[in-house]
Amino acid sequence: MLGRRGAGPAGPGGEAPRAAAPRQRAAVCLHHRYNMDDRRIAERIGCTRATVRSHLPQARAAKRLASTVDRT
Repeated sequence: MLGRRGAGPAGPGGEAPRAAAPRQRAAVCLHHRYNMDDRRIAERIGCTRATVRSHLPQARAAKRLASTVDRT
């Protein structure tokens, strides 16, 4: 299970925050932890390569936002 949306900050190992959608978290994990390219990630999570390329910056933005909110 990828966790539920909005459940908190990133866990150990620099994982994407739970504030990101499950597919976004999966894309970031597969990209960074397993060094998969867009094509392989798209096949794995069942979407297009363009969607994977949009998920990565969206998840990073969610991580930045979550870390900003946690500091205040």
